[in-house]
Amino acid sequence: MFETNNDIDTSSNETLVMALEYLANDWPVFPIHYPIDFGCGCDKNCNSNGKTPATDHGFKDATTDENQIRHWFQNPNINIGIPTGKKTFYVLDIDVTDGKQGEESLKQLEKEFGKLPETMTSFTGSGGFHYCFYYTGEEELKNKTNIRDGIDFRGDGGYIVVDPSRHVSGENYKW
Repeated sequence: MFETNNDIDTSSNETLVMALEYLANDWPVFPIHYPIDFGCGCDKNCNSNGKTPATDHGFKDATTDENQIRHWFQNPNINIGIPTGKKTFYVLDIDVTDGKQGEESLKQLEKEFGKLPETMTSFTGSGGFHYCFYYTGEEELKNKTNIRDGIDFRGDGGYIVVDPSRHVSGENYKW
């Protein structure tokens, strides 16, 4: 086991501060590589643009262990991921980049089924949205992509990138 310095000055490390806030909400977190020059800091030549998990097992490594969180997020340039699903929340992911019409698709869905209820919302670095919902049912709700143009569902087996993580656009994710 590694030694962790709990006396780390968190005031200058917004990433660690937020990771500890997620811990205070009992939300497990895990590190994600940050974007560099329209690529990913993972050094694997991937095309995820800063959404690649920085652990061997990705969201499965997410934890609420404070020592592990302090260790991972000592580096202020790492992004933060939260697994989605029963243990945290489910997410309606609205994309607006690369010609996706997520906002228009959401308007159409709301015309068909009614307005979304007020809920916790994250603004992505690309200008999209993560609408977060708690679910108290028993069955697992899995990820589903392309529900409509620009709309994905993040459920059990998925994750989202969260505040204060940096997006490839140069913007940050914000609540």
